[in-house]
Amino acid sequence: YKKFLQSYLLNDKCKVLDAKQKTTYKEEIANISKLSLKDTCVNMILKDTSNKPQNLKEFAKNFSFTVIIFYDPTCSHCQVELPKMDSVINILETKYHLSIGKYAVCNDGVPNDAVWKQFIIDYKLSNKYTHVKMQSYSMDLRKKYDAFTNPLFYLISKSASLLGKKISPNTLQRFIFK
Repeated sequence: YKKFLQSYLLNDKCKVLDAKQKTTYKEEIANISKLSLKDTCVNMILKDTSNKPQNLKEFAKNFSFTVIIFYDPTCSHCQVELPKMDSVINILETKYHLSIGKYAVCNDGVPNDAVWKQFIIDYKLSNKYTHVKMQSYSMDLRKKYDAFTNPLFYLISKSASLLGKKISPNTLQRFIFK
């Protein structure tokens, strides 16, 4: 995506953007570029289902790896992909004797708490999870993680080093054993 933006849109090969649109895409490229593999991830301190702040970096220290999950409980794609990712994580933990935490960010700008909590119950997303919600005013965090679509999965180490971004359940194992 980044390469596409740089190569085609910003280099005027398509000649479809005005100056304002180019500025917007340049900002997007800058945000995507900030999040580099092996760098320490951007910390998040967001409130959980009990309204208590949960610190991503502190949470990650408790596990071999942590998957950061951005999702919307009303998203039909999330309702398929989150349980699939959870299943893959459980298989990897058993097979390789790992402990993988899940920092699940409800990425709906104004989530209905009842719907959010029911999603967690319905899809049995409680083993080694902390469920937090992105506040509608957290645009800066969304930009830093390029979290404008759902679901998104990132993988970080125990020390909060970014190991994989925008990964899928099928590619998770590859990122853990790079």
